[in-house]
Amino acid sequence: MWALMVFLMISFVFNRKLVAFIIVHNKADIPKDLKEVDLVIYGHSHKFSNEKIDNIVYLNYMI
Repeated sequence: MWALMVFLMISFVFNRKLVAFIIVHNKADIPKDLKEVDLVIYGHSHKFSNEKIDNIVYLNYMI
């Protein structure tokens, strides 16, 4: 579990062939410039959320 928490505290941007996504622990840490991002995964609030804004999917995975 400790390794997962460390992983979630660091932001990563992954660019793949079909989907570009970013993972952050806190929604406040989402970068402003998301031109090439299709999916944002975040947590911290422990409240599930799944919404699409400006053609970007925002998913709170509740961890």
